Amino acid sequence: MSEDKLSTFIHAPLPTITKSAEDVLVQWRERLLRYVLRGAAVAGAFALIGSTIADIQARDWLNIAVASAAWGIVVVIAFARLSFRVRAGILSFLLYAMSMNSLLSSGVRGESRMFIIIFIVLTVMLLGLRAGQMSAFLSFISVTVTAWAVLTHRLVLREPYDQLNLSSWLTGALTMLLIIIMLVLGVVLLQREFLAAQNRAKKAVDDLSQEREQLETRVSERTRELSLAADVGRSVSQLHDLDVLLPNAVEVIRAQFNLYYTQIYLTDASERNLTLRAGTGGVGAELLRRGHRLAIGPGSINGMAAGERKSVIVPDTATSPIFKPNPLLPETRSEMAVPLLVGERVVGVMDLQSRHPGALSIENLQVFEALAGQLAVALDNASLFAQT
Repeated sequence: MSEDKLSTFIHAPLPTITKSAEDVLVQWRERLLRYVLRGAAVAGAFALIGSTIADIQARDWLNIAVASAAWGIVVVIAFARLSFRVRAGILSFLLYAMSMNSLLSSGVRGESRMFIIIFIVLTVMLLGLRAGQMSAFLSFISVTVTAWAVLTHRLVLREPYDQLNLSSWLTGALTMLLIIIMLVLGVVLLQREFLAAQNRAKKAVDDLSQEREQLETRVSERTRELSLAADVGRSVSQLHDLDVLLPNAVEVIRAQFNLYYTQIYLTDASERNLTLRAGTGGVGAELLRRGHRLAIGPGSINGMAAGERKSVIVPDTATSPIFKPNPLLPETRSEMAVPLLVGERVVGVMDLQSRHPGALSIENLQVFEALAGQLAVALDNASLFAQT
């Protein structure tokens, strides 16, 4: 990813999905209840006017009172500041009462079937599947009891149609049951898919946020490392004696980047070998005492870096086929060898080692290559100064 694209990605606003799927579903149910209640209040006013005119002509004063009371309750819960469950419960009770009123008037073949379907489906949508199951059980118990009362002549319907035999009740009940099952299954599947989609969207945003935080951390680390590299480069560039410059450089690099071990090789006059000129700690002193040398070529990580004129990285020494352990450095878990180049000429190799796997990797290669470039220039200037 280029720096411009990386900066654009880091500073781009994230989608605002901060609530859980359950919270979103609760808000959706609240909006649905509000729309249903207000729609019922408006539509109910016109229905009330029409039914009142018909009931006055029929002198059905009880029906006028019941319809007026039901519409008044709908208006109150539509605009009163009551909890969601109280309003949803009252609405469900009103629907059940209207379905029972129609059931006792005209049986299962009349308007009661429509009211029962609306009662059950709306209960599922507002209060969940468990409440819907309870409403369905209550409705079918009511239908069963009413059918028994009608068929045993304990109840007389005002509008009986053809419901004086068992087959009529079974046909009407089974038709209603089929419609309810299809509608409830559709509602439940939609709600589950909605919850799943909301969870996927939230997870995607969380993953994006986490990735952004990781990128911000990595950019911050690279910026800090580049700043350290510049500071180290300035400090070593002021030294002109190689015997002072190199030991100072390896120790400063090790300390500033919290490394396990750091060393610098210089090419000899034949340009076939690398000679260790500086190493940190007691290990570096011991290797210098031994006159440690490496052939330029594929025999070692540092020789490979010098021979190919490119950096060699071992992110994890435990899984690398090219890493050769040094008994003096048993804690090395990642290593990087960076050639010191002046133009196309290799003047040496900077070798870095860490106790942590992945601490030296492609991600911070740019930092150490920049540092190696500054160090190579400092070495070249020191050589020129010595010749002068």
